[in-house]
Amino acid sequence: MLACCAKAVEVRQSAFHGLYQHVLHLGEALHHDRIRAMLASGELIVSADGRSAASWMFGPSGLIWPCLNGQQLSAAFIGDRPVALWVDGSSVIIFGRLAGENRSAIVRVTTQSIQTLCQADDVLGIQYGPAGPVIFARHRQDEMDICRIVSPGLPDVLHVNMRAIVSGLQDQRLLVLEPIAGMRYRYTVGRGGFEDWYPLPISCSTEITGLGRWRRRYAIGLRTEDHSFVQLFNAPGNGRERVLSVEGILERMWTSPDEKGLAYLVRVSTEGKTVRRLVMNCGVQFEGLFALGAGDLAWSPNGVWCMACIHAGLQGDGPMSLVTHRQNIQAKPGHFFVDFVVGNRGRLDAWIESNGRFRRAIVNSRRHDALEYAWNLRPDGSISYNGVVGDVVMLITDRTHAT
Repeated sequence: MLACCAKAVEVRQSAFHGLYQHVLHLGEALHHDRIRAMLASGELIVSADGRSAASWMFGPSGLIWPCLNGQQLSAAFIGDRPVALWVDGSSVIIFGRLAGENRSAIVRVTTQSIQTLCQADDVLGIQYGPAGPVIFARHRQDEMDICRIVSPGLPDVLHVNMRAIVSGLQDQRLLVLEPIAGMRYRYTVGRGGFEDWYPLPISCSTEITGLGRWRRRYAIGLRTEDHSFVQLFNAPGNGRERVLSVEGILERMWTSPDEKGLAYLVRVSTEGKTVRRLVMNCGVQFEGLFALGAGDLAWSPNGVWCMACIHAGLQGDGPMSLVTHRQNIQAKPGHFFVDFVVGNRGRLDAWIESNGRFRRAIVNSRRHDALEYAWNLRPDGSISYNGVVGDVVMLITDRTHAT
């Protein structure tokens, strides 16, 4: 049975109940590789909730106009193709050169306004959080490169050393670890200004493997030539600090978005061989011969569990698997995982797999139709993701498990 509404189709079948919602008309059916290139270059971008999309319209004289959900916005860009960094239901954040300007900048554009957030020569990276993006940009000033940070939790642009390490916090503040005059300083900054400015007794030669907050304490993953550990700091003045000793070599540390979970990856020698361990909240989650990238970890919505997408072999040259403390799901031959979601009970709720040509979502063991492209998998009471059906970007929501 199909029930139609404005730009949406509700589907009720024996094995599937969900919604196909229109997001953006592409104008023509595009090949998998073309869609992937558009997403990688910022020519196409969807919002975190999957309900909005930004794209480009090319005009005369080399002008490029951003569009939000197919509607032309108020700014025109020129020169190298601009890059869409973030989109929501009312605006798009773009890196590029506005028509009539000499320098590139990061700007927020709506149908009625243009707001220049900061001038920048390059975008270094983006951290995505519940309040919006934390954007890191390089800017050349007085023959020196500085890092400019744009964040919804800041009243103005933050300038930091290019070697500073920054992590967004749940309360929209930023936690910063910055080397200044041979000393490392830890501080937080938000709408109220700078707080917790505190020198840390950490040599600048000590390698930082992660930064965040866990259970109301700041957590810093540290590695020296001799040992590794996670240093936990309370707010300055109470004199209480804690060190979590780490067996082996600490390669990477993460904290969950809600700051309830702490995970780290270590390399250890045991029984005459070298293996890696993924540790979560001080308990071993998985051990073996595998490699794990910085973005290959997902947290459950309640922050209690994490899941990792691992590559077999210490060099990561083997097949892929999704692992938790109780599951190990291997990719089928010729397939690989592109996205995954872990539920509040610590089990894999859904994933998107690819055979190099088509992509398919598997939700609670139910296989969806193969699509030209699928991405942006997310839990939202139900499981939803964006997919290209014909020449339309859709938001596909699977409500079967919620009924």
